[in-house]
Parts: sequence; C-alpha cells; structure tokens
Amino acid sequence: LKPFVDNTSVGFENFSGTRTQRCGSIVARSQSSRALWANETVLQLCDRVLGHQKLPGRSLNAWGGGAPTNTGGMKWQLSMTCANVISPGETRQFIHHDKSHYTYALPEELEPEVATIWALSEFTEDNGATLVIPNSHTWDRARRDELFGTDLGLESPLVIAAVMPKGSCLVYASSTLHAGGDNTSTDDVRWGLRLAYNLAFLRQEENQYISVPSDVARELPDALQALLGYDTLGALGYVEGAKHPKAVLDAGWGARAEGWDPRKVESAARLSGPDWFLTGGPKPPLFPETEEQRIAREKRTQAVVGAMAEARRE
Repeated sequence: LKPFVDNTSVGFENFSGTRTQRCGSIVARSQSSRALWANETVLQLCDRVLGHQKLPGRSLNAWGGGAPTNTGGMKWQLSMTCANVISPGETRQFIHHDKSHYTYALPEELEPEVATIWALSEFTEDNGATLVIPNSHTWDRARRDELFGTDLGLESPLVIAAVMPKGSCLVYASSTLHAGGDNTSTDDVRWGLRLAYNLAFLRQEENQYISVPSDVARELPDALQALLGYDTLGALGYVEGAKHPKAVLDAGWGARAEGWDPRKVESAARLSGPDWFLTGGPKPPLFPETEEQRIAREKRTQAVVGAMAEARRE
C-alpha cells in the first residue's frame, strides 16, 4: 500500500487530519488484505452483532425485518476499507460515533455497523492510537450526544487508548464513541487499516462497485462477491429484468481497457484533495479551501511523504 499512500494527499481540516493520509480501495490494491477483510473470526462476529443484533449490554432482540442470511439473520456487507496513516504532529479528532454516517436517525435499538481497525504498525499512546470510550454503545442517545463533538482525550477517565502491537485488531460497534488520537511522537508513523461492515439495506460508506474493478470482483468466491454487495435483499439490488447482480458480473459487466483504475498508483493522486471530497468532481467543495490553504496542504503532503521516504531509507 505504500506507493498508494505516498500518492494520497493529507487532509485539509482537523477531522480528516492535516497530517493524516486516508487511502481506500483496499480490496483492489492489496491482494493480501483479503486475510483481514474476509477474516473468518471477524465475519462470525459481524453475523452475530449485525445479522442477529446480539450485542452485550444492549437489548436488540426486538428488532425484526430484512431478508435472512443462511444463518437466519439479516444480511450485511463490507462497507468501507481505508488505510489511515497518522504522521507525527497530528492532533486528535473530536469524539464521535459512526452511526452518524447515516444522516437520518436510525432506530435506537438497531446496530447498523461494526468496524475493525487492524494495527499495521504498533499502536501507542504517543503515535495516535485510537481513543475509545468503552461501553458507550450501551448508553442512550442523549448521553452519547452530550459527548459527541467534544475534545476529550486521555486526560478524561472515560477515555482509553487502543494500545496494541502490530497485527492486532480493535473491533467496535458504530454506536461506540471514539476518535483518532494525537501523534505526539517525533518519528513514529502510525499505520492502521479500518474495515467496516454494515447492514445490507443501508448505503455502503465506500462505493465498492467502483472501488473494486469488476474483473477483481469476478475472481472472488461467491460469498466474498456477496460481501462486496453483489447480492439482492428482497426486491432491492437486482439488475435489469430482475436479474441477480452476480449473473451480470459473471457475464462480463464492467470490462474496460482504460479509465480510472484503483490498482494504478497514479489513481490515488488523481482524485486527491478537497475538490473531490464528497462533491462528485471539481466543483465548489463541501469544505471550501483557499488558495493559501491548498498550497499549505500540498506542502504538508510533500513533507509527510518525504519524511516517510527518509525513514524507510534509514
């Protein structure tokens, strides 16, 4: 992933991180990532928490609806893949929960998403280990809302840092309050891989049909194609004439010799920067950036990439 990260711009505001690079399309860009996003233990956990809505500390059994999986629960899917690389000097995010991704209020008793963060390097208190408020997924909405958007850090008795060795995995429900931590080190770049899963009747955070070229998806086992979203949910998700999306995928849909391909290193830079952030193209961005801010962001990106290259040479 390093060549893609090196071509990925840092963020342009505090939440995305002015010293943080966020690189997606992991399924297409890293064949070895399958061991993580299709990890059997994680998938079994997702089926329990999402498919069957069983989560310690909460009573979710009253929720019903959705087409059943082969284990009798609701269907769920891979929602988001992203390498989050936090460099020295980064400041922590505000406290938030990922249930807020869905724009509209969902039933309080419903858990829509499970996220994992894999430590691709050691996570320490100094290099930006994810901050978590344990058991906050059991709180009611009013109590969570009191802390949402606050700047709590390790000085608060409510907050812990997900300190863990390389190769470990943090798992949390979307209703858990958390934040990316401060990287106060001088030379320790923190590499994390966020892989999230959500209920199949909800929109995926990352568009897997574009992030993963069809010829990559076509070679995956049926179960993993379904995990990417090539599946139906009742009357949802079919293709022309009520055809199953897998049938269209197998028939050769999406085969192109040219165009944007996430497997090409230059693809990371092609859609980088605030002009493309949640806007659909180079038009007035969601968070307007001045020319001075753009130049400063590009300098930060060059400095971060340069420091990473120098560290690798050493």
